[in-house]
Amino acid sequence: TAPAGSRTADGSASAGADASRTAGAATTDPAAGPASARPAETSLAAMGGAVRYWLDGDARLHRFEALLAGNQPVNAHLDRADSAGITAIDALGGRPVEPRAVTAEEADLLSRMRQRNRALGGGKVTFTLPTMPIANLRGTGLVDWRNTVAYVAVGDLDKPGETALIRADRTGPAIRVAPQRVTADRQPPVPPPTDRSWTHVDWRQRGDAQGALDVDLLITELLALGTGARDDVAALRRSAIRLRDDRVDGTAVTVFEVGRPGQPGARPGQGRLRYWVDSSGALRRLELRTRTGAFAQLDVDPGRVAYVRPVPRA
Repeated sequence: TAPAGSRTADGSASAGADASRTAGAATTDPAAGPASARPAETSLAAMGGAVRYWLDGDARLHRFEALLAGNQPVNAHLDRADSAGITAIDALGGRPVEPRAVTAEEADLLSRMRQRNRALGGGKVTFTLPTMPIANLRGTGLVDWRNTVAYVAVGDLDKPGETALIRADRTGPAIRVAPQRVTADRQPPVPPPTDRSWTHVDWRQRGDAQGALDVDLLITELLALGTGARDDVAALRRSAIRLRDDRVDGTAVTVFEVGRPGQPGARPGQGRLRYWVDSSGALRRLELRTRTGAFAQLDVDPGRVAYVRPVPRA
């Protein structure tokens, strides 16, 4: 390790500053008295050794070194001359937003979204959903807006051998967790299995102390967006926010947020749901801010879909 006052590879002076992690460590000097207790697991002492920072004369960081728990060394060099932009990550909300009130034309487009979705009939859906307790769900299937049905195969990315089928309608989901047969592109089988291994649940019986589950919020909102009713333009002028322009699979869209009664005081851009709408008024992506704080994305590829009949009850 370079001594204090040395220079980094890019020539910047190092202050040689150590942020000591010795708080709570055992005492080794006999004159200091008896040894202290074992440090708490969350203490700095339990997390490794010292941290050293290399700063220039303007206090800008150029390099740091640390010793992690288990005596694992780590060092990082910052290339301050590289001004490459930060890569947008969908799960963290994507590119920066510039919230503003919608125009009259945008409110009119948004007001027709449910009608446009209903006219299209439905489409294939794919979604990613980071949720609590720790799970990273992936889903594929379809939405049938004319019959108010969603049918998806859902699995946890960390448990590739486990897949559940969900057929959801106005009343609630039917869930099958027995071994599943899915297609090569992970689509659920159509027609669905006809055995009696399905569990039917009313939407009102789902949820926990924190309210509705993330996956339920995503599916119920998707179903609600195909009712065929037109939303109130004047109300949308007051509650809807345009966040940015974007693209979904090459299709230009506008990303909107609409204030909801259960989110009083939410700042623009901090709402629970985002709607990605194309120039025809059709939904192309639905985003949900999950309990983890990350975003779920559900993409819709509009088109004709098969009717998925009700499944047997146990």
